[in-house]
Amino acid sequence: MSEDEVIMLLAASGFMLFLGSVWYFQLHMTRLAPYPGNWRSWLGLAPVAALGGICAVLLTLAASDVRTAPQYILLYLLMGAVWVFCAVRAFSLTGISYRDDALERRNPAAAILVICVLGANAAIWSGANIGDGPGWWVVVFAALLGGCAWFALWTLVEAFTGVSESVTVGRDVPAAIRFGGYMLASGPVIGRGVAGDWVSMGATLTDFVHAWPAAALAAGAVAVEKAAPRRMGIAMSLGVAAIWLATAGYAVYSAPPMSQNPVYDQPRVTEPEVEVR
Repeated sequence: MSEDEVIMLLAASGFMLFLGSVWYFQLHMTRLAPYPGNWRSWLGLAPVAALGGICAVLLTLAASDVRTAPQYILLYLLMGAVWVFCAVRAFSLTGISYRDDALERRNPAAAILVICVLGANAAIWSGANIGDGPGWWVVVFAALLGGCAWFALWTLVEAFTGVSESVTVGRDVPAAIRFGGYMLASGPVIGRGVAGDWVSMGATLTDFVHAWPAAALAAGAVAVEKAAPRRMGIAMSLGVAAIWLATAGYAVYSAPPMSQNPVYDQPRVTEPEVEVR
């Protein structure tokens, strides 16, 4: 590993330990208070599942030199952990807090959305790791591009629907299911938009057009909320969420081939060994 990669590994390790400790410490501090359903357990398992998904992508679809090097798997996995934990903290800016709403107020609707934020951003980070590239900074650039787009779309959905108030004040579980389905669906679509071999910054921005179905999903989520009855039941909301997820699966499946840069297919040139006499 190069010097900057070692620095990133150490920094990611420190931030991951801090953010993960805060997550589970806050979860532990509220364990004695009653919580409807098993949402406290799901909140404990969600980060593990998110990192498991990231690890699966790193082992199968990441750059060829990453898949065969445990130290790079660890580097991008730790960076992914920092990414998803920071995504939840950023999500609190929309009015839904992991600590205040999902834990202290024991709001299952908030817990659903927090879990979906983890899953969606794990998919975005995974997509940013698909393909070959020159280093960790291109992964960060791709993830930031996708993450900013995801949060921008969610801000628009929130502006048109006011879902945060429905979740935090109304504790509306069906609404959380519907919008959670949209969140999870938009994650892999945006992740697909940032996936592929690194060519250039401009090429990455151009290829991001393939994430356009995420905008269509956002528009659909707003349209359904405006046209449907104000309080849909859980069964119907699960159906809506399933439609969003199926649509995302089809969008990812039917997307054009990912960008490929032939430079990464060339064998690495090593300096000849100098014989010492």
